[in-house]
Amino acid sequence: MRQVASECGVSAQLVFKWESGTSFPNSSCLIAMCRLFDCSAEWLMDPRPLDFHSTESAPDGKHAKYWVREALNELEIERLSRQEDPSHD
Repeated sequence: MRQVASECGVSAQLVFKWESGTSFPNSSCLIAMCRLFDCSAEWLMDPRPLDFHSTESAPDGKHAKYWVREALNELEIERLSRQEDPSHD
């Protein structure tokens, strides 16, 4: 949540409101989140919950949890590379 807030330049509380459906991100934040999660706006805003068990409609026949895990791994690698190279910021 903190990384999303940081990428969008908003507070973690506002991101929580987006997650709970009491508020919605503006277009700039939506674009930033699409870049951060490497997904389309349509996928990001789809109100249906992720199906973590079916491969029927999953990209490349892989479970949604695979793609979530991949995204989290990429974020962790990026975070670690920033720690190793302080001039990156």
